[in-house]
Amino acid sequence: MRATADPYRTAGRAMTAPSVIRPLGIAPDVADLLRAPERAMELAPADAVRLLAHVGALEAVLRLAAATPARSPARDEVPAPGDGLVSVDEGARIAGLTREQLLRRKAFRPSISRQGHRTLRVDPKELRRILAQMMED
Repeated sequence: MRATADPYRTAGRAMTAPSVIRPLGIAPDVADLLRAPERAMELAPADAVRLLAHVGALEAVLRLAAATPARSPARDEVPAPGDGLVSVDEGARIAGLTREQLLRRKAFRPSISRQGHRTLRVDPKELRRILAQMMED
């Protein structure tokens, strides 16, 4: 006779039913979830939704950090000639985005200024401040 599939068996390891895992009602913390993702089944639905929102934001920032090419510190410290503003293309390179993504995202708008009828420039110091703030949040 063939055994039926156990809904609490993942990747060959047995997992305890959610009601049995933590009878005292102690929910796992983030470090526990990173070590053993299956423990997310212990979370209350409201806690799972809240944590999912935070993890989604973290994922977006981590993807940005992973996609941004490494730069030498000496190159970042050299000020741009003139007014200190750079082109939108250069600002997008600093942020690790495309030109369109930089212009579309509201978070980056404080770093962008209009210099003429059709000319946009980016303040690299303000852009780096915004990126640093995004990494903190």
